[in-house]
Amino acid sequence: MRYMVVECHLSYAVVLSEDGRFLKVANLHYEIGQVVSHVVEMRQPERQPESGRRVPVRWITSMAAAAACLTLVAVAALRVGSLPYGTIYMEINPDVRIDVDRKDRVVGLEGMNCDGEALVEDYSYRRKDLELVVDELVDRAIGMDYLHEGGEITLSFDGDDSQWVESRSEALPEQLAEYLDQKLTVTITVKNNTGVTAYLPEPAAQAPPETQ
Repeated sequence: MRYMVVECHLSYAVVLSEDGRFLKVANLHYEIGQVVSHVVEMRQPERQPESGRRVPVRWITSMAAAAACLTLVAVAALRVGSLPYGTIYMEINPDVRIDVDRKDRVVGLEGMNCDGEALVEDYSYRRKDLELVVDELVDRAIGMDYLHEGGEITLSFDGDDSQWVESRSEALPEQLAEYLDQKLTVTITVKNNTGVTAYLPEPAAQAPPETQ
């Protein structure tokens, strides 16, 4: 279950759940608009209605209609914001699938084989940028002895936005190659709808011979 933070107070916050419920929860340093997966609900004591006071039916109807509209808008935004905009498949053996939103924040992570499931197990990816998740997964692959010197990483890009596919196909492997520059020498292969490109490691520059 996902929840969107709609109010923040010193000790508590109000969140909207995917099923349209407003909940009063403990404020764990939330920000308005933040989407979280787990909340600590605060139980409120039941209040007895005061006798002699009547609330106008018209006011209740107006408030209910406004709350219903707000609920529909917020739930729609919550669900649209969590939908994948593009997908990256990273193959090292382990193989994993990474789904991102329009801002390249990771919204889904799945192991595509047994080693991939082991690689992503207990890894927290939520609210992280794509580049950070790829870097950290590669570090885990090195630490778990899946990726070695001279190995290969294949990145495949898929999405309805061809400009997104093209730009990420260039930027992500370049960033990853720079990240691995002082750690490991690997070949990064990119696959997309335009073909296959291999980013080969550049040979280390040699110092010119000393002249007498």
